[in-house]
Amino acid sequence: EKIGINLVLEVVEPAVFFKTIRAGSFQLYASSWAGVADASLLMRTLKTGQFDNRVGYANAAMDRLLTAAMSEADEKLRRTYVIDAQRLLMHDLPYLPLWYLSNTAIVRKGLTGLSANQISLSGSLEPLLNLR
Repeated sequence: EKIGINLVLEVVEPAVFFKTIRAGSFQLYASSWAGVADASLLMRTLKTGQFDNRVGYANAAMDRLLTAAMSEADEKLRRTYVIDAQRLLMHDLPYLPLWYLSNTAIVRKGLTGLSANQISLSGSLEPLLNLR
């Protein structure tokens, strides 16, 4: 109100929330993503015409990156596509990230079986099973 914006917050049950945003009946909403593992979440939410592309985002370059990432078998090359898609997401800002989730693991000296680049894009701690 101090800057001239009258914002009314509505808290609704999940079924109403998702029906409303899928129909595009909103001006602003807040939600969270469970994690960006490979390109599956980005594909559902950012590829032109996808059901969960709730903001109507359309960018041919993003579509090409996501299609390439979803069909690439080589993990390093797939990761490059996902990183490029995330950079494009930050440039175009169809969604505005409000925070960055980070997982931290503190382990004792001498453990082997894990390198820093093995932590998944989703923040999953599953690779910690490799520690010896």
